[in-house]
Amino acid sequence: MLALRHGSPRISQNLYNIGSRVTFAEVLLIYEDKAGRLWFADRENIVVYDKTRDSIVTHKLGRYLARPFEDLFIYLNAICQDEQGQMLFAMSGGLLCYDEARKNWVLISLRNIGLDDRINDIIKDRTGRIWIASNQGLVLLDR
Repeated sequence: MLALRHGSPRISQNLYNIGSRVTFAEVLLIYEDKAGRLWFADRENIVVYDKTRDSIVTHKLGRYLARPFEDLFIYLNAICQDEQGQMLFAMSGGLLCYDEARKNWVLISLRNIGLDDRINDIIKDRTGRIWIASNQGLVLLDR
């Protein structure tokens, strides 16, 4: 909880540490999905923390990538959830998509449209369209 006092931020004493239950190299990203779960990412893992159930699920990135993990210079840059509930992860090695209902991970390359796979950011606009920022321009994801 962040509380403002006299214009300067102050951290509340009511902090909850899930770090004792999960080992992070460093937390690079955090995102809250439609169900209220928190998604954390470091360089090797994506961790889902369900606050209502106090449960943690860890996904090792190397398991879900078609190419060997060591061959990819991976950095997770952003997390987004589309209108269908799929989680999208902007990476330096492509767009990683997770369909939780099917427990299916897919790595999408931008190379088939003439761009490299360095994705810097991803957002969902008010109409539900997914926009991808790459080193070579802006891409609208056709779903």
